[in-house]
Amino acid sequence: MAPPHWLALTIQNPQSQPLQRRLVVGATWLDQLDLYLVGTAGPGSHWISGDTHTEHPGLAPALGYRHHLQLPSGDSLLLLRVATPDPQVITLVLADGSQLERLQLIKAYLYGLLYGFLLALCGYNLML
Repeated sequence: MAPPHWLALTIQNPQSQPLQRRLVVGATWLDQLDLYLVGTAGPGSHWISGDTHTEHPGLAPALGYRHHLQLPSGDSLLLLRVATPDPQVITLVLADGSQLERLQLIKAYLYGLLYGFLLALCGYNLML
């Protein structure tokens, strides 16, 4: 079993108002996912998800786990703890709403292309 990993990201918001962003953590088969957002104004938010939870909060099919972040002005620290039995590459995307919709559409087309190719290959083998 692979040990849990911690990722730390410093996020800067130069605006005077909070920013609305969405964080997507790439793999959909993570056992435990803990997210901590700590701003300069004090304690921030804590979010828990993963396969060990029955509801799978924030799970988007083919995209990964997504969470809505409200980034306060100034610097924020984003801490992410990922626990899974197998070692793997963790992808992170921090985007606004339109960028996330575009990413989800691209992923849907890529999965459609992959499964369409596999279905055509199966049909070809059945004809042989």
